[in-house]
Amino acid sequence: MLLRFRGRRSGTTFTTPVGYVREGDEVVVVTSPSYKWWRNVVGGADVHVRLEGRWHDARARLLTPDEDGYDGAVAFQVAKRGPGMLRGFGIPVTDDGRVPTEVRATAPTKAHIVRIDLIPAAP
Repeated sequence: MLLRFRGRRSGTTFTTPVGYVREGDEVVVVTSPSYKWWRNVVGGADVHVRLEGRWHDARARLLTPDEDGYDGAVAFQVAKRGPGMLRGFGIPVTDDGRVPTEVRATAPTKAHIVRIDLIPAAP
């Protein structure tokens, strides 16, 4: 998937390829903190994504472990790709997609979870 977003400081438009899982209008991206694009979606941002050969309007937001949506996004990722994806980033995760309480605070130092909601096209 290609993710197109506007730089929060520069206003410049950037496009970057990202791995993702998708079901319907919900997309979840796991990315390394060493990549910097995620900083542009902290707090939510309008973005465009290229999926299946066409561009879609969407809303992206970085999720933190203390948010309600975090567990659902992690479980969604694990259900689609298995626990090895997050374990590969150094985040222990149960087979049913839970990040243990004792490592939740440090999980964002190893991987960021970004939820992207596709905006349905107008008829």
